[in-house]
Amino acid sequence: MESFVNVLLAGKISPDKTMLLPVDIHPFVVPTVISRMKEELDIVDFIIITRRETAESIRNVMNSFPTDVNIYFDNIMSKSLLKDNIFENLFLTRSLIKSLEGKLNRIYIDISAMSGPFAAGMMEERSNLKIDVVFTHVDILPLPGLPSYPFSPRWVHKVYIHGKIEPSQLSHPSNQEVDLPREIRWQGSKYVFMEISSILNSITGKGLVESFYDGQRHVPGEGDRLSIYASLPGGEEKKLLLTMDTRTGPSEEAVTMMYDSWKIISNMIHEQNSDVDKTLLDRVLMQIQRYTGSVDLVVKEMKPSRVEIRRDDQTREHREYKGWKIHSFLIDLVRQVKKPIALLPDTNMFYQGFHVTLLKASIKNGHPWSSIEGVRIYIPICAEAEINGKVAESAGEAKGLSLYSYIMALLANRAIDEVKKYYGSFQIPAVSPPCEASIAVVAQNILEEKAILMTADRKAYNAWQTINVCSDKVLCVYVGHQHKTINIDGMFSKYYAGIVLANLLYVSSLFVNLDIVTAQDKLRLSLESLRGSDAPVVKVSRIIT
Repeated sequence: MESFVNVLLAGKISPDKTMLLPVDIHPFVVPTVISRMKEELDIVDFIIITRRETAESIRNVMNSFPTDVNIYFDNIMSKSLLKDNIFENLFLTRSLIKSLEGKLNRIYIDISAMSGPFAAGMMEERSNLKIDVVFTHVDILPLPGLPSYPFSPRWVHKVYIHGKIEPSQLSHPSNQEVDLPREIRWQGSKYVFMEISSILNSITGKGLVESFYDGQRHVPGEGDRLSIYASLPGGEEKKLLLTMDTRTGPSEEAVTMMYDSWKIISNMIHEQNSDVDKTLLDRVLMQIQRYTGSVDLVVKEMKPSRVEIRRDDQTREHREYKGWKIHSFLIDLVRQVKKPIALLPDTNMFYQGFHVTLLKASIKNGHPWSSIEGVRIYIPICAEAEINGKVAESAGEAKGLSLYSYIMALLANRAIDEVKKYYGSFQIPAVSPPCEASIAVVAQNILEEKAILMTADRKAYNAWQTINVCSDKVLCVYVGHQHKTINIDGMFSKYYAGIVLANLLYVSSLFVNLDIVTAQDKLRLSLESLRGSDAPVVKVSRIIT
C-alpha cells in the first residue's frame, strides 16, 4: 500500500472534493457512481481500491468514466489492496485514510460497491478519523449489462448523503448548452434507451439528492416538468402526449398517458387525413402500444389449459398460466420443468413487442439484454420472409395508410434483428405459407421438453387446435395484453418504465413530430429516414425560441 499512498501524497488531490471508492462487489456500478458524484457534488478526485477479482471489470469500463475527473486506481498504480477478509479490509482502509489526513479536510466514502459488513464497519470507523467523513450511496440496480449513467435515467440514480452538506455545496447548476446527437439511428432498443436517456438527462435539472444528518432526513423537492407534445409535419396544432416530474420518473398519470398515446397519434393523423379508414388506421397504430412495451403481454388463452409438470419423484402436477404476464410465464415454466423449453413465435409476435417481452424476462432472470437461461427461441424462416417481403414491397416509398403499415413492418424486422442479437435465437426451416401452419408442423419435432407456439392472432390459435397440434409437449398460447398500465412500484419497475418511455418516444416520432419541453430546453424528434441498414433514423434538433 505504501507505493500507492506515495502516489496520492505526491498528487494534487483536492482537500475537499476527493472520494474514496472501495469496490469489493458489483464493479459494474462504478461508472454510474463517478458520473453522479461529479454531477451532484462536483467530486473531482476518485481513489478506487479493489479486490483483484473486481479490478479487471473496472479496467473494462474505464472508458465510460467522465473525462473531467482524476482517477487514482490501485490496480493500475500499484496493485489491488482489498482482500477477502472484512476486518483486514477495514484496517487497511482506515490506514489509507489516516495517511491522507494531513492532505485532506474532508473525504467522501461511497458504499455503493461495498458489501454490507464492509460498509457498516467503515461507518463505525468514522469516529476514529481526524478528518470530516461523509458517506454516500447511489441507487443502482444490481444487474450487470444495464447502461451506466448518463445513459440511463437520472430518476433511478438518486444520491444519498450521510453527513452534513450545506446547500451551497451542492452542485446542480442550470443547464448549459449541451451537444446533442443530431440523430438516433436504429442499433437496437438498448441503444435507443441510452440515447434518449442521455438526451433527457442533459435537458433537465440535477439535484436528485437525499441527505441525513443531525437525526433529520432532507429530501429533494419537485424537479423539472418534462412535457411531450405531438404535432404533424406542417401543422400548427400540438397535443400533449405525456408529462412527468423528472426527479420521480414516470408516475401513474404518466404511464396512463403512455398507455393511451397511440390513440392521440391516430386521431391527429385521421383529422388531417379523413379519407383514411379510421378502423384500419387504429388497427395499425395500436401496435405502437404493444411494440414499445407500454402494456404487458399476457397469456389470454392456452391449450392445453393446464401444463403437466413431471417431478423428479415421478409424480405429476398441473399448473395453469391463463392471465400470467408472458415474461413471468416463461421464467416460471423453465423453473418448473427444469429443462430447456422451445419458444416458436408466429409472425405477428414481432409486431407485438415480442422483443420487449424477452427483455423483461431477461431482467427478471438477472441478465438484461442477454439470453434467458432455459429458453431457446426459434425464429421461423417464414416469419422473417413475410416481414421482409412487406418491407421490400414498399421500400419506404408508400403514402398514407400503406406508409404506416410499412413503418410497422420495418420495426418488426428490427425486432427480429434484436432477438437474434441478444437472445441467442435459432432459425428453423418452417418455410411454407401460411407461417402458423408451417411452425405447427416443426414444433412437434422439437427436441426440448416443452415447445410453446405463440401467436396474437385468434385465427392462427384456432387453427392450431383444429389441426390437433396442441398437447402436453406442444403448448399453444394465444397472446393478449393487460388492460391496465405497466407497474411502476419499485426501482426495477421504474427502470423498465424508462426503457418503455425511450421506445415510445423513438417509435412515436416516426409518425408525428415530438416536442420535448422542459424549463431549460426544447427539442424536437422527427422522422429523418426510413431507408438503410440503420433505419428508422430519427432527427434530433433544438427548437430556438
